[in-house]
Amino acid sequence: MLKNRKKNGEIYWDDVRVKANFDVNGNITNYFSVHMDITEKMHLNEELKLANETLEMKVKQRTEELEAQTESLRKMQKALTYVVEDVNSIRANLEQANSRLEESNKNLESFIYTVSHDLKNPIINIRDLVKFFVVMYENQVDEKGKKMLEDIKTSSEKVVDLITHLLKFVRTGIEKPDIVNIDMEPLVKSIFSEVKNNLNMNNARLETGKLYSFEADYPLIKQVVANLISNALKFSAGAAVPTVHVESKIENDNVVYTFSDNGIGFDDNIKDKIFGIFYRSSQAKDYKGTGIGLAIVKKIIDKHGGKITAQGTPGKGAAFTFTLPVKSKIKI
Repeated sequence: MLKNRKKNGEIYWDDVRVKANFDVNGNITNYFSVHMDITEKMHLNEELKLANETLEMKVKQRTEELEAQTESLRKMQKALTYVVEDVNSIRANLEQANSRLEESNKNLESFIYTVSHDLKNPIINIRDLVKFFVVMYENQVDEKGKKMLEDIKTSSEKVVDLITHLLKFVRTGIEKPDIVNIDMEPLVKSIFSEVKNNLNMNNARLETGKLYSFEADYPLIKQVVANLISNALKFSAGAAVPTVHVESKIENDNVVYTFSDNGIGFDDNIKDKIFGIFYRSSQAKDYKGTGIGLAIVKKIIDKHGGKITAQGTPGKGAAFTFTLPVKSKIKI
């Protein structure tokens, strides 16, 4: 290959092939040559060479980047291993703490149950003795004394009611559930009738939709229904026609029950507090109660692996919705 110059002065690459001609005796008689302009080919070779060099540089650079990333990932993996170990350690500590807390709660519930049970009988005795005293010595006690005795009787009845509900609350966490299939329609109707009669609310009305059955502990669910219907009627007493509406639906593998009323309702900002033990809303202050009923309801629903929510509007009623598995997941 020769670098040559054309007549117009342009430089080009010339591929020269020279060949000799021979006579019969093997002597060279002359030479001839073939010329080919390979300038474009040379340019392409230069470009290919430059591209290869660029590619090699990029490959080297990318390799260095990958090595750096690999090293970074290795360090991250090592750090993640430490994090996982820490998380496992924290989880183990939390499990131990939860186990200790559960044990403490069981001991506390047992203690509360024992104390409440032991307190109940003396308080009942005080209440009954006051009743007996009033009957036996009514003519010997002036009006002021009678008022004091009536206050003692009323207070003792409140304490008995409070202890009874407290025992129910504690018993919910102690007793082992007995799972059966519950037909809710007769249960809801019988409890509504019973509560309506107890509260002397003959004008109260029950409305029901489809009431699906599900698996749960019958006495505990009966307690839930009783508390929800009792609250609904109690707080709807001022309505022209106190109405309790109960309906249910199936969502996936769960049954969803809603108990609503046309009572006094409550502020929406207390819907999460309303299930706290002893909590009573400002709207409920003038109504008889211990503040434990809804706490019992939530504890029972939680025990069955469900959840309960509340919605209310002051003066427009309240609605309580609980969700439970149709097929109980409680291990007996």
